[in-house]
Amino acid sequence: MEFTRKYDEIKRRGIFLRSSRVFYKTDWIADSSTALAVSTSRAAFVSLLRNPDSKAGFYIVRQTDSTSTPNITFKLNVTSTTAGALQIPLVVPSITFSGRQSKIIVTDYAFGNSSCAVYSTAQVFYAGTIDGRD
Repeated sequence: MEFTRKYDEIKRRGIFLRSSRVFYKTDWIADSSTALAVSTSRAAFVSLLRNPDSKAGFYIVRQTDSTSTPNITFKLNVTSTTAGALQIPLVVPSITFSGRQSKIIVTDYAFGNSSCAVYSTAQVFYAGTIDGRD
């Protein structure tokens, strides 16, 4: 049996979801089809999940047209973070992905015993404590 290119991505997502305690209790807030207007590009379809206790946000982004394969670039206008309203990313010009990729962008994301990221455009692999370190 030969695995496809998607196997690695699915495995990484599984490890993230299994280790991410704040993801276990999320509410669906909105998506691009229900007036969630956070992306600077219509090519990016965004769904927002939020943990009602920790206020962690999970912006799940994919191409609006699921058959589309060109690269897309965008920014997210995020209003509810502990740092206030942000247009992310702050350091690089935009978020980019190609083809049929998708991405989970986290905000106010608690991980380990005592750490919290205001946001991350990098895919979170593991959200736990190893040998006493977050």
